[in-house]
Amino acid sequence: MSSKRKFDYKKKMNASRGKNLRRAAAIAATTLLVTVPINNTLAGFSLPGFEASTVQAASLAQVNLLQNTTVTANVVDGKPFQLNLGVSGKALANIQAVNPDRVAVFQVPAELAGDIQANGPANVSVEILPITMQDLPALGGALNDVTGALTGAVSQVLKTVDQLQSSIIPKELLTIKGVSELSKALDGLNNLEAALADLLQYNDQVEVNISPDGVITVDFTEGLGKHLETAVNDVVIQTLQNVIDAVNALEIKILPAAESIPLVGTIVKTLNQVINSTLSLVTGVGQLATNLVKNITDGTLDLVSELAQASVLGKISVDLSVNVSNPTNACVKSSEIKGAIVGDSVIDVQLLSSLEASDTVTFPDQECDSDSDSDADADADADSDSDADADADADADADADADA
Repeated sequence: MSSKRKFDYKKKMNASRGKNLRRAAAIAATTLLVTVPINNTLAGFSLPGFEASTVQAASLAQVNLLQNTTVTANVVDGKPFQLNLGVSGKALANIQAVNPDRVAVFQVPAELAGDIQANGPANVSVEILPITMQDLPALGGALNDVTGALTGAVSQVLKTVDQLQSSIIPKELLTIKGVSELSKALDGLNNLEAALADLLQYNDQVEVNISPDGVITVDFTEGLGKHLETAVNDVVIQTLQNVIDAVNALEIKILPAAESIPLVGTIVKTLNQVINSTLSLVTGVGQLATNLVKNITDGTLDLVSELAQASVLGKISVDLSVNVSNPTNACVKSSEIKGAIVGDSVIDVQLLSSLEASDTVTFPDQECDSDSDSDADADADADSDSDADADADADADADADADA
C-alpha cells in the first residue's frame, strides 16, 4: 500500500525552513535583548544579524554538498560539437536543511553561452545510505508506540490461547485463527530498520536548463525528495498495513455448543471475558496503526523535513550532454568547465567562478572567424588599392590625350 497523494516536496520544505528560521530569529532576538547594555540608545535600535546578507552568508556556507568533487568534460567532434559534462562526489556527512535544494551546476565561458543547447535530459544517480529510526525521530517515536502496544497484545493473545487450550473445553469447540500472522506482523515492526536499509538508490533523468550567461543547471530536488518519501512510505505503510490486516484476521472464540456441556457454563463465561479483553487490546493496536498510516499519508507526520535533514545520501553523480553549435565564432580553442552540486537553486556566477573543481576541454582545430574577418579586410584593402591604381592610370591617360 503506498501513498497516492500529490505532495509538493519543495513547498513543504521551504515552509519548514521558514519556520526554523523564524524560530532561530526569535531565540537570537531574546538573547540580544538580554545581553545589550542598558545604557544603549533605544532610538533607532535594530537587531544585528538579521539582515538579508547575513542569512545569505549562512546559506552560502552550506552551498557545496560534495566532498572531493570531480568534474569531467570532453568534446565529440561534429556539427554541432557535443560537449559531455559530469560532476560527482560523496555527499558531505553534515548536510543540513537550511535549503532543501539539490542542484548540479556547470559554468562554461561566457563566449560559448550563446552557442549551447541542451541535448536531452541529464542522468542523475544518488546512493541512498541505510536509513535508521535515529534519522526519523518523529516516525520512530510513533512506531515505538505501535510496536510496544503490539508486543503487549501478542503476549496477551498467547496467554489467552494457552488458557483456552489447557481448559476442559474440547478443542473442536474452540476457534483460534491468525495468531501466527499477528506474531509475524510484530516481527516486521521490529525489523523495520533492516527493510529501510535495503532501499535502492535514486536514478532518474532530469531536465537540463541553460541560462543566457552559460550556467547549466540540473535541479533534482523534487525527484530525490519524492523518491525518498515514497520509498520510506512504501516500506513503513506496508509494515503497518500488515499489522492492521493481522489484527482484523485474528479470531478467538468458543463455539456456543460449549455452553451446553454440563458444569462448563461458568468456565465458558469466564473465558469469554478473557477473550473479549484480549481482542479489545488487539483492536486498540489496530487503531494505533491505522491512525499512524493516516498521519503519514496526509502529511501530519512530517517525513519530508526529517528526510531532508537526515544524512542518508552517499555518492552523487550527474552526467549530461549539450550541443555547441560553433565555438570558433568566439575563437575558443580550449575551455575550462567548472562544476559542483549545491544546496541552492539560485546562485550567482561569481560564487560559481570561485569553485575549484574543473576540467578543461579542447575543441578540434578550425579556422577562427576572426581570422576570416581579417582576411576579408585585407582583401577589401587590396581591392581598394587596385581601384585607386586603376583610377590613377585612367587619369594619366586622359592627361596624355589632352596634351596631344
